[in-house]
Amino acid sequence: MSTVQHPPEPPEPELPPGFDPTRDVLRPGPEVPAVPPRYQPLAGRAAAATAVFGLLLVLDVVAVGSSLLEVRLLDRLAAGETLPDSQLEANDTRQMMIGMAQLALFVACMVTTRRQQARAEAIAAEPRSPVPA
Repeated sequence: MSTVQHPPEPPEPELPPGFDPTRDVLRPGPEVPAVPPRYQPLAGRAAAATAVFGLLLVLDVVAVGSSLLEVRLLDRLAAGETLPDSQLEANDTRQMMIGMAQLALFVACMVTTRRQQARAEAIAAEPRSPVPA
């Protein structure tokens, strides 16, 4: 048995600094949180939505009263009574302010309801562990 002498292999070149040879092979997977996200109850959001709807309801009742006052004012004008411009402008200003408040509360109702709905959908989408029978 003869042994053949092979020439020594050349040394492997050193890797450049910062080069990771496994980078192309082993890509990191998606990060999985160690602890599932904490459950956030909907009671607070539901209470906020209910409060805003309650405020809107109260403001609607105020708007009905204001409209009745406006109808009485218009009846007085139709009867031929002369009213000062300040009273007419005060009526217009009151109606405008109530209308703006109603619009603001309507938008607040939409926002609080949508936030509550989005949180409820997020809770429904969370994975659950099976409940033992």
